[in-house]
Amino acid sequence: MDFCEGGGDGDARHFGQDAGTPPPTPAQARSPASPERQFCSSTTQPLGHADEGIKEDMPRRLCLVCGDVASGFHYGVVSCEVCKAFFKRTIHGNIEYTCPAANDCDINKRRRKACRACRFQKCLRMGMLKERVRLDRVRGGRQKCRRNP
Repeated sequence: MDFCEGGGDGDARHFGQDAGTPPPTPAQARSPASPERQFCSSTTQPLGHADEGIKEDMPRRLCLVCGDVASGFHYGVVSCEVCKAFFKRTIHGNIEYTCPAANDCDINKRRRKACRACRFQKCLRMGMLKERVRLDRVRGGRQKCRRNP
């Protein structure tokens, strides 16, 4: 069970009750609609709404290349799906880009598509590793295995 029970001291406040109210029966304790299980002594919010505030308070990790919201750790760097895919396509295609300016273009979420050469260089500067791109992977994700009849 995952509801808050006392540590054996008989403190009924763990069930959201005052000291004069008897503890819930086992059937009441298992019931999700039971008012006795609405609050836990470690929180002041109803248990059903506890995770709503967490999403807003958790700091979001940002892509080190463009500053967009990161989806994970890709090729050695915290990055977004867009920069991950760009880096992978560049490596798989063995593409060499040329900057039309002075190789110092600003790469951010809004302008990440403006200069592929500077974006690729920033991927490398931030620590993305060519060696981590698996060349044996084919485009399209997971492949289904064909069975022989």
